[in-house]
Amino acid sequence: MKRLRENIFVEDIINEELEITDPVENYKSHTIEELQHLLDEAVNNEDYEKAAKIRDEISKR
Repeated sequence: MKRLRENIFVEDIINEELEITDPVENYKSHTIEELQHLLDEAVNNEDYEKAAKIRDEISKR
């Protein structure tokens, strides 16, 4: 029983970390100009995953 509680606790911590490090960004409400600025910032910060998401939103329009 103790091990089960420990596993649940560890899983909760991991889920919280994922929420903090990967917040869901809604790019649909941004203008193309804002998206371009966000894309530039993401690339400059070497956040290529975020840059790809922004790029994908720009290409949808």
